[in-house]
Amino acid sequence: MSLTNFIEIGRVIVIKKGVFRGKIGVIVDVIDKNRCLVDGWASRQIINVKNIKLTKVVIKGIDKKIGSRKLKTKLECNLNLIYRWCETKAAIKYYSNERKKQLDDFDIFKYKIGKQCKNVFLYSN
Repeated sequence: MSLTNFIEIGRVIVIKKGVFRGKIGVIVDVIDKNRCLVDGWASRQIINVKNIKLTKVVIKGIDKKIGSRKLKTKLECNLNLIYRWCETKAAIKYYSNERKKQLDDFDIFKYKIGKQCKNVFLYSN
């Protein structure tokens, strides 16, 4: 199986680290092999490639000189693509892991007990 998600202009991404963690953005320009210019629901900024997660969604018609306002209108026109990505298994898994990271000790304990009860119910004969 070959890699199909490439870093390209118009690729929708999710920011993994930083102030805008979890926000969806679009690659506007590729600076070099380690950095790219990202804009979208987060502010326009240069992000390291290691700090983004690529999605399968690509928005056509985005060039390097596009402004933030035009990009946001283009994103609003393509909201069905964004919603379709949010329903994929990768997005659900990503956001559930983000939710688990925010749990405190007692919530982790409740989660563990609930999981044990579910497994006893499912796998007991």
